[in-house]
Amino acid sequence: MEKQKHIFVCSLIFIAIICLTIMNIKYDRLSRYPYQEKEAREIIDKYLSDEEIEYIIEYSIAPNVFISFIDVDGFNIYHASEYKELSKLRWQNTPDEIVEMVEKTRDYIDIQTLDSYLYQYTFDEILYLLTNDDPYTDNMIICDNANEDIAYVDDNYSIGIKAPNNLETIDNNIIETSGNIELTHNANEALANMCKAMEHDEAFANSKCGDLMISKGYVSYSEQKLLYDKLQSSIDNVSGTIFAPGHDEHQLGLAFDVSVSGLDEVNFYKTNQYLWLHENAYKFGFIETLSEKNMNVTNKVAKPYHFRYVTKEMALKIHDQNITLKEALNK
Repeated sequence: MEKQKHIFVCSLIFIAIICLTIMNIKYDRLSRYPYQEKEAREIIDKYLSDEEIEYIIEYSIAPNVFISFIDVDGFNIYHASEYKELSKLRWQNTPDEIVEMVEKTRDYIDIQTLDSYLYQYTFDEILYLLTNDDPYTDNMIICDNANEDIAYVDDNYSIGIKAPNNLETIDNNIIETSGNIELTHNANEALANMCKAMEHDEAFANSKCGDLMISKGYVSYSEQKLLYDKLQSSIDNVSGTIFAPGHDEHQLGLAFDVSVSGLDEVNFYKTNQYLWLHENAYKFGFIETLSEKNMNVTNKVAKPYHFRYVTKEMALKIHDQNITLKEALNK
């Protein structure tokens, strides 16, 4: 009797094990998931944990929100709506790029802000701005016109480590330079036109660009940092002398410093060339942003040898209304 009872119990246990095995085989983690696309369900089952599947079931998150990102390294189902939002705005980016951009910036800015910055900056430039404790970019980062000829920087407005994407070397056949100096395409073109006008002026006839020489054009963030830090350790008021890296017009690729061959820049304002530029540069799109009358705006010593390109239209407005670039842009 005891033996039969033992056999019966063992049989029940065996049957229970078989039933549990069959149930496990047939268990569908997505049984309550309302979206029935077979291929999507297989991918979801492959990549998501039980907890993550419960999440998409609870909130009825459709596969098309996240399925194209699900196999990307760093994918997080809880950020799926952000991937979807950014991918609609940045349709040209790959799923890998979308996930990376969201995951690396979401603790700092929202998707709309990220998208607005991406029109002006590379992702690496944005990431640097957001994640580096940079004492030079602790103020307003310009995002509405950073790639334009009217981009505005000063002590408060910065472009971070941004570099122009259309730099060209100044043609030494047009104007003398102290080396391989670069400006943006538009600034370069305007400079060439201005040089032609000077050469047609009787005061500078038969001289290449009125005997002017460019001593400085585009200066990178890292180059400006070296100069700024060097001066900071040697003079008391470095901020009253030059702009910090990220805040200087030279980094825009739109500004140049000029002199007459053989003459110190400091005395350039005494020359006929300066008088000509002072009266005519605006006609070609250039203005004096570091003039003596602008010192209360720039908080910098006057540099009458410094000119920057702002387009003909803007330069004319500034000249005719006798205002600064900052006032013209209503900053």
